[in-house]
Amino acid sequence: PRDFQRAMLTALRCARAVVFVKRNLSRVHESPLPFMSLRGARDGLASGEFTAVDLVDAALGRMDDIRPTNAFTQNFGDAAEAAAEASDARRAKSQSLSPFDGIPLAVKDNFCTERGVTTAGSAMLQSFSALYDATVVESLEKQAGMVVVGKTNMDEFGMGSTGNHSRFGVIRTMDGRSPGGSSGGSAVAVMEGAAFAALGSDTGGSVRLPAAKCGIVGYKPTYGLFSRHGLVTYASSLDCPALLTRNVRDIAAIVPHLNVYDTRDPTSINLPSQRERISSECRMIDQNNDIDLSDFRVGIVRESIEDAGEAATSAAASQLAEKGAKISLQSIPHYGISLATYYIIATAEASSNLARYDGLRYGGSKVYEENSFHETLSQCRANDFGDEVKRRILTGTFTLSQEHRAAFFDKATQCRRLIANDFQRVFEEVDALLLPSFAESGIVDSDPVNEYRTDSCTVPASLAGIPAVTVPGSNGPVQILAPLLRDHRALQIATVLSETR
Repeated sequence: PRDFQRAMLTALRCARAVVFVKRNLSRVHESPLPFMSLRGARDGLASGEFTAVDLVDAALGRMDDIRPTNAFTQNFGDAAEAAAEASDARRAKSQSLSPFDGIPLAVKDNFCTERGVTTAGSAMLQSFSALYDATVVESLEKQAGMVVVGKTNMDEFGMGSTGNHSRFGVIRTMDGRSPGGSSGGSAVAVMEGAAFAALGSDTGGSVRLPAAKCGIVGYKPTYGLFSRHGLVTYASSLDCPALLTRNVRDIAAIVPHLNVYDTRDPTSINLPSQRERISSECRMIDQNNDIDLSDFRVGIVRESIEDAGEAATSAAASQLAEKGAKISLQSIPHYGISLATYYIIATAEASSNLARYDGLRYGGSKVYEENSFHETLSQCRANDFGDEVKRRILTGTFTLSQEHRAAFFDKATQCRRLIANDFQRVFEEVDALLLPSFAESGIVDSDPVNEYRTDSCTVPASLAGIPAVTVPGSNGPVQILAPLLRDHRALQIATVLSETR
């Protein structure tokens, strides 16, 4: 028996050595596989040009290469390789779960997964193991067959715009820049070829800002289109599962897999005909159909130009005009109060949602057996929450207090309705809106207030619950916003814009 055990251990070491050599050989030869598009990977698998094992090995190799970025909190290497082998076996029998079966996917670490832990970038959840997969993870991994290669680092509980606020270390690009936040790890993973697509969450721009800073595409759907079941909550009325890829058509290809009504999410939209229209239009984008913009009316938000400059939007508007779109200048009168409105509502909801982390049911880096409940609660939250999370909890608690609720939170909810009404009115005049992805005035990230200003261009869409897509532009990244449940319209315009740079 001992000889048998030694033989098995030797075989296991040899197998791991072979995998290590394969990964390093792929890096030596600078394999182009990690940097192709999601749809390119899909087509290559279908034609037999390469296998799922090839794709996963290439992605895991890139994960090793980009360790200095701190983009990942967990590497599912062994499980991912086993899943890739299973995918190739299914494809050999013509039993693939979907055309994306076997393609590497990265998942932000605030989505529950049965495998590994779900930390949300916080010491409070550093040992939390979920008993189920989030709906969006289940849809892509279990139903579509995509391979989750790891979970990505993030600002703690989604609170941050820089990648500086994770309890597992700051996130940086390979050249040392801030990738934005809070989905900075997911953005770096896609940019650097460690995944062909990544799941992120967008509360006030947490996918669109990192996408803009990393030169990729970020998509926030209509609120309620993608299920929030299994997403660690920050601000319930604002949180949206979202996507990051290298081009817009890749986004469109994935949307039908996530555009499903979910009874486990009380905010999930139950409008089958509207959902089917979105999925149908996205399939047409995926099929490389030409997009005619001659009937599209696109508005430039005047207030966003005053806030963030007009270079990026002017260049994008000129490109769309050349493709036949009718461009006009539009006003969102309450745009200027959106940032304050967002931070009052988001911090208030965070204060309420994070009250569950008491060191007993969740969290607790230590057990304080000799202390009372209140002492345990206080010490646990003091030790396990980061500074930014504490700052937002305190702000939210203040705005919800009996003395101040009417002046702050109640007024903010009224302002939110005014902002939503502004968009509703403007969308009677235009089909989509164009604005910058972030404000230059908020680039400096050393001051919390200055960091918040970075979100001034992204929070209006979040408050209104409307879809938004960030794409690289010829003179800087831009956002395309569309009316509620017209996600395909934003993706159509974004496709044309990204392919005419």
